[in-house]
Amino acid sequence: MYTQSLTEVREYIKKAKDNEDFYELDDDGNETDAVILDGDGKPFRPDMIIVDGATVLNLTTKHGLVDFSKRRASVKAAQAGLVGDEKFVKIESAFLELKDYQVINFKGQDLILDLTGSGKHYIITAREIAEKETKEINGKDVSVLTGEFIPEGFKEMDYNTKTVIRLYRDADDFETVKAFIRKDRTHTHSAGEMIDDPSVIDWQSVIDKSTGKEDFVINNNLEKVYMVK
Repeated sequence: MYTQSLTEVREYIKKAKDNEDFYELDDDGNETDAVILDGDGKPFRPDMIIVDGATVLNLTTKHGLVDFSKRRASVKAAQAGLVGDEKFVKIESAFLELKDYQVINFKGQDLILDLTGSGKHYIITAREIAEKETKEINGKDVSVLTGEFIPEGFKEMDYNTKTVIRLYRDADDFETVKAFIRKDRTHTHSAGEMIDDPSVIDWQSVIDKSTGKEDFVINNNLEKVYMVK
């Protein structure tokens, strides 16, 4: 399924969780009446969900909120009686407010909880960026590199995941994909371990543990948590 909409991604996850049919898409991306079938001719039911990737979803979510921010600024400009260049500057200089970033983080955490509660094995990818921290140098706060790399996606999106892997290639051995295990709550690998050419098959024992067991899914998303409160 090809989409850059976080809302649509979450809808697909819900369809997989609820054991619903998936439908073929037309050239415009709209659903047709043709149900997607598996190799046995039965309605397709995914065993694993792969979201590729969180970086794009984060960017499109931010762009959507920037557009909303401009609309918000337009309303404020109208209320203040601004016209012409003053109104234009007010709208075009609109920026994300703190509460907007909180909404973005909320959506990112909910995406992970959707995947965790889907009852499916899942993988979510992200690009990486160099980690920075603020230090005081000569009386000034300066952003400096820590030497580490972190996922470029939703803030702390890796917190609720069981396994976090950094993939990379060395310049002197570009053919081999290296993997640095940041954490692995399945205990298949140890935190800090380095492996070559990782594969989902490495975690086959984890997958086998769920084979033949009764389906069980969890309703654990932040929206329901806040509704209860």
